[in-house]
Amino acid sequence: ERPPAHHHKGAPFNVHIDLTVPGAELVVKHEPHEDMYIALRDAFDAAARQLREHYDRLQDRTRHAQRPPVE
Repeated sequence: ERPPAHHHKGAPFNVHIDLTVPGAELVVKHEPHEDMYIALRDAFDAAARQLREHYDRLQDRTRHAQRPPVE
């Protein structure tokens, strides 16, 4: 998304990424940047980080569910 340009300066690019994965919806709304490539890189880096964190949470739940009860 790119809002209308300003007279003295180019308008920043806003990047929004919505991901639906099993058990969650991940949303990245990254800070605007004037360089489209930097805005995209930063947003996808944030999305990858959120996916890793979500995967780690799922793995923790699976490990806890598979443990035998303590007597």
